[in-house]
Amino acid sequence: GGAASAELATAVKEPSVSADDLAKVKDVLGSGETVYAGSTANRSQNIVNGVAKVNGTLVAPGGQFSLIGTVTPFSEDNGYAPAPSYSSGSIVDTYGGGICQVSTTLYMAVLQAELQVDARTNHSMLVGYVTPSMDAAISEEGGKDLVFTNNTDYPIYIMGKTEDGKIDFTIYGVESRDPDRKVTYESKVISQTQPNSVISLDDTVDYGTVEQVAYGHMGTVSELWKHVTVDGTTTDELINSDSYETSPIMYVLGTKGADAGE
Repeated sequence: GGAASAELATAVKEPSVSADDLAKVKDVLGSGETVYAGSTANRSQNIVNGVAKVNGTLVAPGGQFSLIGTVTPFSEDNGYAPAPSYSSGSIVDTYGGGICQVSTTLYMAVLQAELQVDARTNHSMLVGYVTPSMDAAISEEGGKDLVFTNNTDYPIYIMGKTEDGKIDFTIYGVESRDPDRKVTYESKVISQTQPNSVISLDDTVDYGTVEQVAYGHMGTVSELWKHVTVDGTTTDELINSDSYETSPIMYVLGTKGADAGE
């Protein structure tokens, strides 16, 4: 019936980022933009969903960011829909198809911010929304991830948005680089292999009908070079060296209703 008291065991966890440091995060360190207008409804849904999961991410100095760890699992419950994606050199519908455009756009911003890239893999075949060797593929089952470390002395904040059929990522932080420093990236195609044409017969399609079912991919060997200019002096650094597979141009020739021997 009297006054009672109890001692509680407590553990104090200090924040990884201080309010003072956060107040300084105002500078644009890097940005990236790609266009996904013309994508199917499901692919667009996956892109919008993936960007939303990355938007608002804060990475402390020395902290590491994993895109796979941020946007997975690729499932209906997690907001994804089946859409075309590359798998073992083929194009198949998978949950999260199109998410690689999210990773590629973020990778472009990371390159401009000059953050430390720990893991990045090119696609098996060329993609149309970015130049060769500027892409970044991710795959939950294939073990492909985009991983980078905040190698600055201050927190970085990732803002992502989808609007008017475009993905835009902006990385904010505290700019400490020389204001005269200019960074550009150049994609160089080393060699290319033209795709072959393949015709298959289909007895469910009217005789004589020809339909193109795959447009093929150019086999490509490419490099990504970083050019840094300071006080009129330019230094060059090889960032990526990639190979992209060739896939055939495919046609279906209808044979339904053809006479024997034709």
